[in-house]
Amino acid sequence: MIMKKTKFFGMMLFALALATTACTNVNDPDPDPTSALPFSETFETGLGNFTTQSVSGDQIWEFSAQYKYLSISGFVTPTNFANEDWLISPEIDLAGETAAKLTFDHVARYFADLKNEATVWVSSNYVTGLPSTATWTQLPTKTFTDPGNWTLATSGEISLTAYAGKKIKIAFKYVSTATKAGTWEIKNFKVAEGEAVIDPADLVSGEGTEASPYNVAGSISNQGASKWVKGYIVGYVVFGTPTVYAFSSDTCTVSSNILIAGSKSETDINRCMAVQLPTGSAVQTGLNLKDVKTNLGKEVTLYGSLEAYFGKPGLKNTSYYVLEGGTTGGTKPVLGDFEVPEMTIAELRIQWTGTLKTITDKKKIVGVVITDLVGGNSGSLKNLTIASTDNSAGIMLRLTGNNTYSMGDKIEISVEGLELNHYGLAIQLNNVPNTKTQKIGTATITPKVTTVANVKTNYASLESTLVTVTGTITSPNGFWGSAAANQNNTLTSGVDALTLYVSKYSTFVTTAIPSGEKTVTGIVGQYTTVVTSPVYQLIVRNLNDVK
Repeated sequence: MIMKKTKFFGMMLFALALATTACTNVNDPDPDPTSALPFSETFETGLGNFTTQSVSGDQIWEFSAQYKYLSISGFVTPTNFANEDWLISPEIDLAGETAAKLTFDHVARYFADLKNEATVWVSSNYVTGLPSTATWTQLPTKTFTDPGNWTLATSGEISLTAYAGKKIKIAFKYVSTATKAGTWEIKNFKVAEGEAVIDPADLVSGEGTEASPYNVAGSISNQGASKWVKGYIVGYVVFGTPTVYAFSSDTCTVSSNILIAGSKSETDINRCMAVQLPTGSAVQTGLNLKDVKTNLGKEVTLYGSLEAYFGKPGLKNTSYYVLEGGTTGGTKPVLGDFEVPEMTIAELRIQWTGTLKTITDKKKIVGVVITDLVGGNSGSLKNLTIASTDNSAGIMLRLTGNNTYSMGDKIEISVEGLELNHYGLAIQLNNVPNTKTQKIGTATITPKVTTVANVKTNYASLESTLVTVTGTITSPNGFWGSAAANQNNTLTSGVDALTLYVSKYSTFVTTAIPSGEKTVTGIVGQYTTVVTSPVYQLIVRNLNDVK
């Protein structure tokens, strides 16, 4: 059972000692007096009158006496831990105000999903206790980005005018997972009177479609899928130590990338995005600033994969562009048709009769990614597995491009024209163009608790789903894997056993195999070319799957 904790950090040493020794929920002291504007808290000496609420997990918001800020991280070397923690302001009185704004300095790094895992909220009815006891509304902020260093930057002005005349509390909500845990540092919190001045370039716009491309802020905020984006060419990147961001074309000797931004004059790298120009492509020929210096300042619409590039949100595998004036280049993508009826994964699976089949149904399937891109336990960067939201059926996918989907991403796949085949006798959708897939949300899959014997007996109904079983693990070398080659370990329960496949690309290959009986969660699969000799597998995603 997850322990819920309430911790209150006041100015008195007694209150501090009480909070840090509590191991169950306790009632907060009486709320602090309401603060009028301007209200500020530097966090130079501690939390001041802010409180913290830990909804889940053992990591909490803490004060750094060395650096004089507040911070939280679910990463405790070498492990990521799942958390939900809130940092909540005292009551702030906006009575008599017609406009108000919030600013703070912060840095957020190493998040898997920054826009959803580091967020700011406001409530006019929160009193004390868990955040779920009140109504909270997320405040729209400019896109948070990982700057690649630990330099704190301003949040920009955030409007609170909608709450003028009310008494409010503002909260910073931190979320981490057992797969990836970011770090968030905050200081110089301030609420002042006056309307926020917001640069339009900081506002997310567009839908990522050809008709409505993301602007640069939208592209930074929506990493993880192949989309249409639009911006102005403002420079290029020179990789090195340190990496150089050049906002010119005069002396450009780099043809492999460009920088785009929301305005022609932008020079803040955190408001720009690097775009990969694939070597030898028409996109590289038409857009690079080394050969076509007059492209600087021109508006361009691009299609590619929104993923990290130079350690920051970027656009890679760029395949098509439309330059200001109408010049085009590359191959325009033929996108999947997602405005079609949905068929279940189970309905798709029953079409497999043992021989290759091209799907003729003008339909789509929807599933949740259960493979872990970060953990790396896959034989190829192009492979992933999805399961239905109720975990009743699953299927492997083989993409034509690299997988950019994270564990928990809910995606849909337009199946018409795709190839239904098998890989190692496990059913698989082969050669799926990335353009026929798209992310539509996130979800959590609950594993089926079963036994090793049942997995073997009822493999057909469990293939490509997530299960939890118990057994003893052994390996040929005492470690989970080897950086030299893929490795098969064994999970044994009584007289029954499953193969535990570990790719050489897995992040945990050098970790020693644990001793004793363990509870193991993984994806059910098989790999063999001999129908009469099945080799059933369980594929763990990361070491959080082993308890």
